[in-house]
Amino acid sequence: MTEETDPGLAMARDAEMLAAAEAGKSSIRLYRWTAVCVTLGRFQRPEDALVDPSTTPWAHRPTGGAAVLHGHDVTLTVALPYRKRSRSIRDLYRHAAAMPIALLRTWGLDARLADDAAATRSGAYCFGSKSACDIVDASGCKVCGCALRVTRAGALLQTSIPVGQPSVSPGMVILGGEPLPIKAVDAGEIDLQHLGASLGLSYAEETFA
Repeated sequence: MTEETDPGLAMARDAEMLAAAEAGKSSIRLYRWTAVCVTLGRFQRPEDALVDPSTTPWAHRPTGGAAVLHGHDVTLTVALPYRKRSRSIRDLYRHAAAMPIALLRTWGLDARLADDAAATRSGAYCFGSKSACDIVDASGCKVCGCALRVTRAGALLQTSIPVGQPSVSPGMVILGGEPLPIKAVDAGEIDLQHLGASLGLSYAEETFA
């Protein structure tokens, strides 16, 4: 597990993974955030999402979704080539989400996709809402924010997994970011290549077909 402090550099590295996936190479990356910052969905405007964009380090993600407060979480990014449209985007999402779900289960959490769970309110703050594409525990509590981007030749899934409580109230940074309860995961070390193999995935040349 590596460490990130600069959201711009972190998102640039993840964007490079998507570019590599479009060229046929899949990859996974797990990193811990060591400073408070925010990533915004690629379509969010900072003036609509942040209390004060001039005082909060932030960057746009390659993926969509709502604003995520970092500094108390780890991010797992999965990049996969996607050369055929023979399956739905939903199936592609399930395929990519198998990795963070397996990681959470390795850490002792009964993780699953929210699927048909009733969606909660939406807004600028990722953890202030829940959708069918989020990862939840057995009780339905959101434990992982997920965002997927699909291009003509690749797919990128970014997931934020809280491993502690925020050091600042989300509402002080993100508009509408009420301090809702967060399920923190007790993260441990994991061999991602071994985990990928256990799922029957080759992260050297995996192609979703």
